[in-house]
Amino acid sequence: MIKRKWHAAGFILMMLILIPFFVSAQQKTIPGIVKVKAFYQIRLQGTQMVDENGQPVYLAADTIHFAVMELKGKQAPVIDSLFYFGKYYSCTVSGISNPKWNIGKRKKDGKDVAWQLQTTSSLWMIEFSPVNKSAFKKNALLLKGKINRKKFTASVSVEEELEAEIVH
Repeated sequence: MIKRKWHAAGFILMMLILIPFFVSAQQKTIPGIVKVKAFYQIRLQGTQMVDENGQPVYLAADTIHFAVMELKGKQAPVIDSLFYFGKYYSCTVSGISNPKWNIGKRKKDGKDVAWQLQTTSSLWMIEFSPVNKSAFKKNALLLKGKINRKKFTASVSVEEELEAEIVH
């Protein structure tokens, strides 16, 4: 009787130890991605342009869309495809070398949006512009690509608007 209780207790203890390993192996993780956020900002012309007759030329405001991605390590991400509200976008990826980057001011509350980089991480800005293709409307932003030859899919459900910036 004592041996059976011991075997049953040992079996239960072994299962309690092994179950977290099986559960964690089933969870999908994105290799190397610490955090991804999406932003957009309206850029206004600072200097009033005029035509050859001295009449003001009004230029439309330009809206830029970009995502910020923090990765473990220094390897640059390779973005295969980017979908923004169901439309296909082309993108460029640029490294940010500043460990504390002030991205802008949030429009809804005027608070600074800054990114504090971890020492073992790298920061990447992904600017995107539309291409005439459509897809699905699941998330605000869907990124597909590779980091260190491992495929990833990352999605952002909310895009924050930053205060307008005047460019000269």
